[in-house]
Amino acid sequence: MNLNGLAALLATENGRVVLQGAQGEQFSSVATIDQVKGHPDINHAIFVGYVSTFLNLEPALRVGTFVLARDEDLDIARADAPAVTIVEIDNSSNLVSIADGIEHALRIEQHDESLMDQLLPLFLHTNDLQALAQVASDVLGNPILVTDSSYNILAHSRHRDLDDDIWKTGWQRGYLTFEFIAQLKGEGSSGFEDDATRTSIIVPNISEHRRFVHKLSMQSLFLGYLIVLEAFQPFERVDQKHYGIVRDFLAKQVGFAAPHGAPIQSGREINLLASLLNGGIVSTAMFRELARGTELAKARSNVLLAIDLRLHRISTSTVQDGLRQQLNATFPHCYAFMQEDMLLALFRAPVATAELERYLKGNDLVGGLSDTFGDLLEITWHYQQARAAVFFGQLHEDAGPLFHYGSYRIDHLFSMLPPDHLADFIEPGIRELARAHDETSTMLFETLSAYVATGCSASATAQRLCVHRNTITYRLDRLRELYGIDCSTDALERYGFSCHLVQYMQLIA
Repeated sequence: MNLNGLAALLATENGRVVLQGAQGEQFSSVATIDQVKGHPDINHAIFVGYVSTFLNLEPALRVGTFVLARDEDLDIARADAPAVTIVEIDNSSNLVSIADGIEHALRIEQHDESLMDQLLPLFLHTNDLQALAQVASDVLGNPILVTDSSYNILAHSRHRDLDDDIWKTGWQRGYLTFEFIAQLKGEGSSGFEDDATRTSIIVPNISEHRRFVHKLSMQSLFLGYLIVLEAFQPFERVDQKHYGIVRDFLAKQVGFAAPHGAPIQSGREINLLASLLNGGIVSTAMFRELARGTELAKARSNVLLAIDLRLHRISTSTVQDGLRQQLNATFPHCYAFMQEDMLLALFRAPVATAELERYLKGNDLVGGLSDTFGDLLEITWHYQQARAAVFFGQLHEDAGPLFHYGSYRIDHLFSMLPPDHLADFIEPGIRELARAHDETSTMLFETLSAYVATGCSASATAQRLCVHRNTITYRLDRLRELYGIDCSTDALERYGFSCHLVQYMQLIA
């Protein structure tokens, strides 16, 4: 990089050459002003700092090229420093960022071959798309995402201090947000997604950072997108040919890694389901408009599966994404996606529960299955059903690995009541019985629960409890005498409700 290149690079900071020395060498490094003394290659370095710091230098050290942020007037003439070149910029509170930008530009400009040196070994000797994405991010100086043609995220770079929540949410759950996809399809992009002649576009307005979107193609086959986030330096500071090199390498890696003929679920439909769950779609008319042309627009009966990933502390996005892909490969016509700490899958009803159980057992997982529903705007309620099924199934220690919501409907109802007032809904006699914690009251409550559960059959109750039928009759008489619980009346439905509520309270305690 020469002086003209440096001035052009600093144009966004209102950079201007105010003093130019005799040297015209190419620059090769960046340092701070306090590193001038003893610098081994002072004539090929760029020193960054404030005018006030420069003015405090000894005259003998005012040699080389300086980028100075103006915090006070620069009063220096050619005669005072014949071997100095000064580029003045507007006062800045982030000189470190400016120095980093200059250093990155030097590295890219001077080492086109180093870009290839970094990418080529990875491409030739590994199929690790994630590693390639990280190197590509380092080369471009900004975070990147790589997606397939359905907007599922295949790889992404990692930056700990990234402050763009929308960007981080996307790679954590494994697919682009519907709002971003709408930008690619909307009027603001002028039909970029469907225009084969356009390979890239800059998309603003998703968050405070712009996105530079590049299509990935190989042999005229569209494979997906490279998306760069303008988090650390402006897009314009990177030579456009480097975007092209990175794009071509990533396209080849995605093309070689793609499972030919494997079913791929639509990212658009996944985003619609996520938007429904997260309250982004608020009316039937809005949903119909957004779902037009997708499978979700067709009338169908659905059932929702929720797989609990908390049991084995499955928290890394790599493992979550692997389970999601495996689920979709096993059941090609389901829509699998992450929601909170659950892996969800929407199936067309009826679902093959035996196959689901084999998948869950094979991966040592448990899941809950909702009721069947037709209106996808009800998916939030059925998500709560599936979560409740997997929660109460494990709480009851029932045989899994698949728990059906119908078995836990009343538990779910009780969970919605105020905990401090649950006992208020229990029949008085049964409430007194449940509070008596002696052996007799425990035996009588067990008998009453079994009696109402078997449809008030003394014989079935005796068989369930492994006692004689006359023993059941005697215990029912004792319930009436001690607690006023008369099992010959029409109050048995209320008794059944109360017994279940007592059992629920004991369970959650």
